[in-house]
Amino acid sequence: MTLARHEQPREPVQGQDHYEMQDQETRENLTALHFVTIDSETTQDMDDALYIEPIASNGEQTGWKLVVAIADPTAYISLNSQIEKDAKQRCFTNYLPGFNIPMLPRELSDELCSLKPHETRPALVCYIQTDLQGNISAPAKFVLADVQSKDKLTYNQVSDYLEDKDNAWQPENPETAQQIHWLHQFTLTRTQWRKTHALLFKEKPDYSFVLAENGKVQEIKAEYRRIANQIVEESMIIANICAAQFLHENLQCGIFNTHSGFDKKFLENAHNFLLANLANDENKAELQSRYAPENLATLKGYCQMRHDIEPIEGDYLEFRLRRFLTFAEFKAELAPHFGLGLKGYATWTSPIRKYSDMVNHRLIKAHLANRDFTKPEETVLARLQEARRQNRLVERDIADWLYCRYLADKVESKVEFEAEVQDVTRGGLRVMLLENGASMFIPASTLHDNREEITINNDEIAFYIKDQRQYKIGDLIRVQLNEVKENTRSIVGTILK
Repeated sequence: MTLARHEQPREPVQGQDHYEMQDQETRENLTALHFVTIDSETTQDMDDALYIEPIASNGEQTGWKLVVAIADPTAYISLNSQIEKDAKQRCFTNYLPGFNIPMLPRELSDELCSLKPHETRPALVCYIQTDLQGNISAPAKFVLADVQSKDKLTYNQVSDYLEDKDNAWQPENPETAQQIHWLHQFTLTRTQWRKTHALLFKEKPDYSFVLAENGKVQEIKAEYRRIANQIVEESMIIANICAAQFLHENLQCGIFNTHSGFDKKFLENAHNFLLANLANDENKAELQSRYAPENLATLKGYCQMRHDIEPIEGDYLEFRLRRFLTFAEFKAELAPHFGLGLKGYATWTSPIRKYSDMVNHRLIKAHLANRDFTKPEETVLARLQEARRQNRLVERDIADWLYCRYLADKVESKVEFEAEVQDVTRGGLRVMLLENGASMFIPASTLHDNREEITINNDEIAFYIKDQRQYKIGDLIRVQLNEVKENTRSIVGTILK
């Protein structure tokens, strides 16, 4: 019902009886390189494999050569095929609790294109060089190739191994062990580079539902990114930085992931808020200039501000400033991504799961083969934007329903949770339960019995009683579960004083 309400298909894309290689270009044979994949235990659609080696000069290491191999579904999908049209409409693989709805036919996403161990697969490959500080030290080189993953690794296995956990999994051969250690060293370097020159995400857990065969929620896991997740993340981020640069310099177009920071109409508000919360008599003049609206409107000024607030404890500044931001957009020309702190970003590393990445594959491959190409149309960008919005609504709707089912039989026990305030309105507080990610509503009537004495400060996003601030976004509180309304998918609680 949820999928139908949001006009989302339930079935996979219809496949073909057989698939033939569409590309005529010669591919380099890179099957000898010791590529490895790192994914979740259950992943079947493996679309990225990594190989790394040190760069040395006069016997001393001077940098890293990272080779990123990405599955190449466009090798089998012609531009005028029904599969292409369906992927263009779906835009993304939809990952839902207990199952996924692939953008491509499963025989492509999970079999023919998936970078399974010891199977030769067509790939688009990027060679990336960095120095020992993590700076990209040479233009990225893209090639068409055949590759062969030598090992299917999992996030937990690799993380346990690198963290020296008791009875941890061990690599089967020294080549895989060497790759893991080199990738780890490279990741630490690139993470530090991004912390200094770009922006890092604040560490927050992902919540996943564990379902029984009958569909009942057995448990909800809070999963934090471990070192193996970071290895893949840093490798994909640098690959996407290189793709943005390559597309911009060679084709002057592509599908770029962009974010322009603060909404222009809120720049003055952001300026005033930052001064109100960070300025004092000693630094006010400096911060007036540092957080001037025209400065906050630049990538450099925005990153500087984010670096300033990063060490400050709590989420209040982050949550409040978020309300002043624009939404991320797909664009056909290079533009900054303020959220990542980067001058350009174009994803190409998940073509099995994202249509935008398929488009960028076709553009890169067209340049490599000296073929004509077409700039992505606005209709494609608009459809990507809408499909992303629809997918998020579906994910949220299904999650809300599962949370209600999971918590319904816990009402009688009046279970207690640590929670974080996410929103403040005259109706009450919206909080997130930190243990499982569920959204709970705290009615204003349970916070104070006289509505006339309640005021909401919309600048602070704070809840006042008798002109005294009681709660604001980002506050950590303890709550008790009181009611679950499955028909409206709402969870209601009270604050424990």
